[in-house]
Amino acid sequence: MTRNKQIELLAQAYEAVVAPGKETGGLAITAIALFSLVLVGCGQGVEMAPVSGVVNVDGQPVAGAGVTFIPVDGGRPAWATTDEAGRFELSSKDPGDGARVGDYLVTLVDAPYPVSSGPELADPGLASVFEGRQQSRKNTKKTMIDLKYASRSTSDLRFTVVAEKENMAEFNFTNN
Repeated sequence: MTRNKQIELLAQAYEAVVAPGKETGGLAITAIALFSLVLVGCGQGVEMAPVSGVVNVDGQPVAGAGVTFIPVDGGRPAWATTDEAGRFELSSKDPGDGARVGDYLVTLVDAPYPVSSGPELADPGLASVFEGRQQSRKNTKKTMIDLKYASRSTSDLRFTVVAEKENMAEFNFTNN
């Protein structure tokens, strides 16, 4: 619900409760105050935007790379794994839901992850992500992203997610 709609509903509630020519009492004021609190609690919450991108090394796509967008002001990170063409689509809570609007530090990891069916992977969805990474790396040329991009303390990659815009993140590296 937009802020303007909230204000409009509050004005309508006020007019309905406090009709012209009627004496207002404490009940009317209490009703308006409670309605105002409900409206404040019904905000839109976190604004999300779709984010996709590509990771290449020496002009070749990097399949199975882990991509993580970490909000600089805190909050839930968004993540993805690149496909065979090096493309990715970020997820925060639900698959493909994108990332919260704002500024991000980006980490990239070009390394296989072990598949485990043991209790250490409490989320069964994680096992399928790891399996997908290993499977996608089997048929690809070995490429290596500089390890400095794997850590939030050393990565200098940044990206800003903008509302109502196509957010395309391109990461192109060369191995010298």
